[in-house]
Amino acid sequence: MRFHARAAATALLIAIIGAPGVGAAAAPPAGSAVGPAGSGMAEFAWAVVAEPSNPSYDPGYEYSRVPGSSTTVTRTAQGSWTITWDVNFPNPLANGGNVQVSPLGNTPHRCWVQSWNADAQEIEAKVRCGNANTLYADTPFVVVWLMHLSPYDTYEGMRSGYAWMNLSESSGTPNAGYQATSGGGTVTSTRTGEGAYTVTMPGVEEAEHVVVSGWRTDTSTCRPTGWKAVGAALAAKVVCRQLGGDPSDQLFTIFAARNVSVGAPQNGWAAYAVVRKPKLATYRVAAADGFNNADRPITVRRVARGRWTIRFVAMPAGGAAVVSPLGGRANCQVASLPRTGKDLRIGVRCFSPAGAPVDSPFVVSWGK
Repeated sequence: MRFHARAAATALLIAIIGAPGVGAAAAPPAGSAVGPAGSGMAEFAWAVVAEPSNPSYDPGYEYSRVPGSSTTVTRTAQGSWTITWDVNFPNPLANGGNVQVSPLGNTPHRCWVQSWNADAQEIEAKVRCGNANTLYADTPFVVVWLMHLSPYDTYEGMRSGYAWMNLSESSGTPNAGYQATSGGGTVTSTRTGEGAYTVTMPGVEEAEHVVVSGWRTDTSTCRPTGWKAVGAALAAKVVCRQLGGDPSDQLFTIFAARNVSVGAPQNGWAAYAVVRKPKLATYRVAAADGFNNADRPITVRRVARGRWTIRFVAMPAGGAAVVSPLGGRANCQVASLPRTGKDLRIGVRCFSPAGAPVDSPFVVSWGK
């Protein structure tokens, strides 16, 4: 596997390191850069919530990954869930990690991260989903939590970084308890206009894909519009808009990486693809736009308007995937994620804000 995979500066930061909006979790000792014992450089947890109307259930091994004992999905209201992963980390986490979420299925929906917390015993993420007609609506979805050290040893070309962008109306440094980069530097955000941001991640200059999830943005969406190396850092541009299309200052979570994906545990499988040619009937993803640790071709087949199958040859089925539209105004989601099959095939669909199928570039990131 390619990815085996600050402490709080003030009492206020320590108080909120546990999770954005959910409560406190243990912070590492000052100066610590150590993750959970035996975890290498990273920890991941994910769940594919295929039974969104079920009041409370364990999705089981095929539909969840937890570095501990169990996963519990609890429906707290229509379109609202709490996902709890029981864990047993001997040491405090190095930081609060990052959460990404995508709807799952063929009906257009939006999902966003409501809040999360993470400590040595439990990881908890709250997710909400809605559609064009109902503010909150039950729909299947995929949710991923990840945490890695800052810095870590970037062997085999690995680069990654993430942040909870808790600055929506100003420029500055987002919450230090919820960011990390493979280079060990500090993530910064520059607001370039209403709803427009440039996120700079030191030491992540070679990142090949970026995914974004909204945070408490029930009436807007956020997405990456592009990224490039600026010196020894990655500059990723993100735009947020209200559902009607107007720019809107919003909060979001962001993850960027090269040779590792959003949902891959240690010694597991990772894959991603940036689909820049959505109108082609079929094509092979360029080397700079894709990765899988089977080192085999990645192909994209356009099934119909706004509908594609991304095939990762010799990669196992199952796992967890998240999708972000790349620029534009479309909303994109995971359409299908089969648990069986010879190769990994991820279905993706994109819709206009009104819910009509539309061809749009997108980014898909998968792990197992």
